[in-house]
Amino acid sequence: MTGGSIPPMLFIFMNAGNGPYPDSECADSFDRKELMDTFLGVTVPTYIDRHYRTIAKASARATMGMSQGGYCAAVLAMRHPDIFGVSVSFSGYFTAGSGSSTAKLPFGGNANLIAKGSPSWLAPNMSTAKRSSLYFILVAQTSQAFYGSEATKFARILHHAGYGYDFVDAAEPHGWPQVRTELERALVLLAENQAARGAFD
Repeated sequence: MTGGSIPPMLFIFMNAGNGPYPDSECADSFDRKELMDTFLGVTVPTYIDRHYRTIAKASARATMGMSQGGYCAAVLAMRHPDIFGVSVSFSGYFTAGSGSSTAKLPFGGNANLIAKGSPSWLAPNMSTAKRSSLYFILVAQTSQAFYGSEATKFARILHHAGYGYDFVDAAEPHGWPQVRTELERALVLLAENQAARGAFD
């Protein structure tokens, strides 16, 4: 983008797969064999701030992902609101363990851990101060089964819990074409929110 609608940004791409669990759900697993939440939410941001010219505050950092990555974007921001201030989810889901047949494994199939690992559970259970520090961008095709309904339901939860959010009804269904089509719009919304909250001051 060269139009000046967003400031310079540093993008860090991370793979949450290829560990002990085929689907990490970006969680610290119940048996502590895989500490993906700690790695993505603490270790990597700390490293980046130490080695690159960053604005080291939550309002200047965002999580972003598609599908399982969209779930991760939401849950990481909610678990680490002191690290991330914005979450961008492309066709995410918001109930832990619902993404695939292996998605419950990092929680050991424990219903309590699954519930408490779900953005849909975390959102109404966070403190008012933490709610006010977070902003969500949800991108999904509302007419699409599962991903559309997941995003719509989560938007209602965010609304009732008093979070700041924007919803982009995507022209494309779940998949990378959706990201390519809607990324610019999502980044502009992200930058506008960061500027409004003084992230660049």
